Amino acid sequence: MIGDPPEPGDALPGFRLGVSRGLTYGVHTEPEVFLPEVRALGVRTVRVYLYWAQLEPEPGEFDWTAVDALLDQLEDTDELWITVYSTSTWATRHPNPTLPASAAEDPERYRRFLRELVSRCRGRVRFWQCDNEPCVNFLWNGSAAEYVRQLGIFGEVVRELDDGGLVVIGGVPPDALDGDEADAEAVAYFDRIIRDGGAHFDVFDIHPYGDPYGIPAVVEAAHRALARHGLRKPVVIGEYNGPFPFAQPGLRPRLVGLWSGVQEENGAGGAGEQLDEEWKRTGEPGMIALYRRMAVLPPLLQMFMVGCPPDLEDKRHRWNCRDLVVRNLLAFEAGVRRTVCWQLAPERPGRRNPYKVMELLFGKFDLMDYQGDRLGRRYPAGEAMARLAERLGEVRKVSRIEVPGQPDLHLFEVDRVARGPMLVAWERRGDFDGEDEPPTPFHHEWAASTARAMDALGAPVPIEVRDGRVHLPLTLTPVFIE
Repeated sequence: MIGDPPEPGDALPGFRLGVSRGLTYGVHTEPEVFLPEVRALGVRTVRVYLYWAQLEPEPGEFDWTAVDALLDQLEDTDELWITVYSTSTWATRHPNPTLPASAAEDPERYRRFLRELVSRCRGRVRFWQCDNEPCVNFLWNGSAAEYVRQLGIFGEVVRELDDGGLVVIGGVPPDALDGDEADAEAVAYFDRIIRDGGAHFDVFDIHPYGDPYGIPAVVEAAHRALARHGLRKPVVIGEYNGPFPFAQPGLRPRLVGLWSGVQEENGAGGAGEQLDEEWKRTGEPGMIALYRRMAVLPPLLQMFMVGCPPDLEDKRHRWNCRDLVVRNLLAFEAGVRRTVCWQLAPERPGRRNPYKVMELLFGKFDLMDYQGDRLGRRYPAGEAMARLAERLGEVRKVSRIEVPGQPDLHLFEVDRVARGPMLVAWERRGDFDGEDEPPTPFHHEWAASTARAMDALGAPVPIEVRDGRVHLPLTLTPVFIE
């Protein structure tokens, strides 16, 4: 396995798949019942965001509607992760009802708020997270020192009032760790947080949205960042999904150019002209420019946009299904024991404004959608998550098997409690064009007399057992061999 196992090994027993509900549970709508849908996916960890402004809208006046609705849904097998954003219209340095968060004007007021929240949830929450990605200025408006001071209060309260809860550092994007994507300022920012705040958190959270094959290196970089300050803590993945537009070669400079408005007047017509005028009035100029040129943009970019051609929509769905499997196998093999997918579903029923940058980046990551006013429709990625969860249940260990002379062949052995071993195999190819390449014959030792194979898209794969080996064709789509 890549990466050392977590030092407090008993703190995170087993491997669990998770999902994030979204950013605004109970903020703009009544808090809904959604955990039955999460359980139906086979997912056992759920991450929910709550805001100080939401829970204490006026000094000393608490609104527990969202908290109680969430806790009422919990069952014994559920593992709850709450991210608490320090946003307030009256108590923080930069008043705000949602994001960005900022430091409390009065630290003791923040402490009293946390004591009320943690006491109400005592014994029901496994992961308590102090804000999120503080090195990103539209999520945290403050310095590293301010974040550390707040993390110190957060850790003290959780450890005093909820001895079963683990304190999670605000999520770390890959560019805040040493590596190919490193941003020197972000790395230095988080290094100060780790150095000065290491005693205040129990779990290190990373968010590898980029190239899935870079996950092992990101996990290693996280362990190195901790080790520089004499720390060993479990590394978890609190956000992930793919494909991510910015991770695709050539797309970042094109998007940056459009968002800067330099091409806004070029081209005319296109799918964007047919969208609701209200969306245009509340949209972003660079995104409006992007949609004006949609018909002449590269297919690789179009597939992330609302209203793209059906064949590109289907291709992106297939890519998303494969990506979920690839990321989780690589993460589990690297020693990560919790992965939380962004995200379960839209924040609320109804269509969303495509003229927002965040919609382009994250809008097609939903596993599910609404049927009327209730969650009920699964996207292909939701079905893929359910298949993955069923096959990865009660995992003890995930190990990669190196195949000599075939570096692009990824083969993993999954050791499961009370179930036979499973192999997962695929060939690394170009994600956009790799579907057009012919299958590669594959064979591997196999002790059983029979075998069955299904790929990440739910399709059966022809397989034979002869001469103590399994024989099957491989493509870029992961195959489960049981």
